[in-house]
Amino acid sequence: MKPGIAVGVLVIENERVLLGKRHPDLVGGGHWCVPMGRLEYGEAIRECGLRELGEESGLSAREIRVLSVHNVILPTSHYLTFSLLALGISGEPQVKSPLEITEWAWFSLDDLPEPLFYPIREMIAVYRQPYTDINKVILEYHSYDV
Repeated sequence: MKPGIAVGVLVIENERVLLGKRHPDLVGGGHWCVPMGRLEYGEAIRECGLRELGEESGLSAREIRVLSVHNVILPTSHYLTFSLLALGISGEPQVKSPLEITEWAWFSLDDLPEPLFYPIREMIAVYRQPYTDINKVILEYHSYDV
């Protein structure tokens, strides 16, 4: 099996993060996550983030920034997940893909819900304390319990 490439988009306003509850039939069903999905052939990382943000939540962003890259190796999959930050958000979150996300809610960065889908906690930690050393931007995770 070859590794895949995915993005996760942090939407943060007033020290609150937007999280969606994953559909129970998906890997990590019932876990809270950010808008996320797979990179399509020929697509730029930031374009993928904008697309996933709109497809899943109905939101749009003026700008997307790359925060970090997570090398996530699970028992059944392997993904390089780009952690992105959406800036200049417009719209209100809506459930646009009910077979992926069943609800959206805002949570304080200091009071996150459980369970969180991988690697959301790490993405938020990078947002709160950005890395300047490239060796710390690529984060390794193995065998998550999802």
